[in-house]
Amino acid sequence: MHGPRVVILNPFDPLWAEEQREGRYAYLARHLAESGFDITWITSDWSHRLNRPRDRDAIHAAAEARGAQIVFVETIPYETNEAMRRLHSHARFAKDAVRVLEGLSPQVVIASSPPPQVADGAVRAAHRAGAAAIVDVQDLWPTEFRRFWPRGLKWLNPLVFWRMEAAFRRACRDADARVAVAGAYLADAHRFGQTPRDLVVRLGVDLEAFDRAAEKGSNLLAAHPGDLGHVLFWGGTVSRDSDWPTVVDAVRLLNDEKPPVTLAVLGTGPGEAAMRHRCRQKGIERCVRFFGWQPHDAYAATLRQSAVALNTWVSGSTVAFPNRVFDYVAAGVPIVNSLTGEFADLVEAERVGLNCAAGSTDGLAEAVRRLLADDDLRLRMGRNARRLAEHRLDRTQEYRRYIDLCKMLAAAT
Repeated sequence: MHGPRVVILNPFDPLWAEEQREGRYAYLARHLAESGFDITWITSDWSHRLNRPRDRDAIHAAAEARGAQIVFVETIPYETNEAMRRLHSHARFAKDAVRVLEGLSPQVVIASSPPPQVADGAVRAAHRAGAAAIVDVQDLWPTEFRRFWPRGLKWLNPLVFWRMEAAFRRACRDADARVAVAGAYLADAHRFGQTPRDLVVRLGVDLEAFDRAAEKGSNLLAAHPGDLGHVLFWGGTVSRDSDWPTVVDAVRLLNDEKPPVTLAVLGTGPGEAAMRHRCRQKGIERCVRFFGWQPHDAYAATLRQSAVALNTWVSGSTVAFPNRVFDYVAAGVPIVNSLTGEFADLVEAERVGLNCAAGSTDGLAEAVRRLLADDDLRLRMGRNARRLAEHRLDRTQEYRRYIDLCKMLAAAT
């Protein structure tokens, strides 16, 4: 006997059999299935993160083992995240994904934004079917996308982005509930509509899975000979938004002192070649280790044994709670943060690290220097970080509210 059907529309998130750990929608889908829901996830046949076609057979098998069904939509590939081709790909995906949704009989529809066109079409299709619709706000589109638009083409902004803006407005206005990964994102959605049911459910971290991975994995730096000194951990996508030039320049300053530091970069992206070049220019290539994307167990083990974790972003970034910080607090490692807004407030209030100004080489170096010079402070802030993860950012607690929302909406349809 099947329970209420929940249909999820999201083209980006990693699927089972693609990654060691679950992203937001894989975790949510699995727990909804365990709570008695019939789960269908409509997604792209192209991996946004890996930039390659998905292994459909492996994913179907993994989804079936978790009580979920995956429906793939053929998607136009794109090579870079800031390309016109990406916008075209999303528009096409939205039309085709909504067409699939219209052939189903859901009680609840969860649609991510971005892409806002998916959320807009999904809300309208859900209501035509008598279902409730949740818009899950992951980022500030088109605001964030517009920041990276070529400067010489800014005059095209109204023409290029007006459909996206209109889609987001309609989706947020008409949804039965809005869920967002950060308070700032929910406030943005509330410009167009709100209900008492709306929630902030952060990406969070599965602490049990993180601890299991960290115990199983090996520190990647253990294989590197020589005096590594203090290890600074920098994880995530190497992009223009993540302010890697300031990180490189700060490491250069810190390596004029004793003991030395080693920067461990776990991640890759369009800026990696330029970051490597800058390291050579600054003469610090020997104290920077580029590991690329790593299995979760190696990532977690290396992070847990690092002295300081870096969360750097360019000034004006609209990112609120990047994925990496949930791992950082789970590992119990103090954070040096240059992101403003909600996360900076949390760093200060919970004393899990130190904030510095975005783009300030001296400020970043001084914050790291302060933590490395004071073992008591560094260890205390690390303990505070782990406590924050346990009390406020554990997915077991965070996502229970999301599941309860789905139960309430399904019961009302």
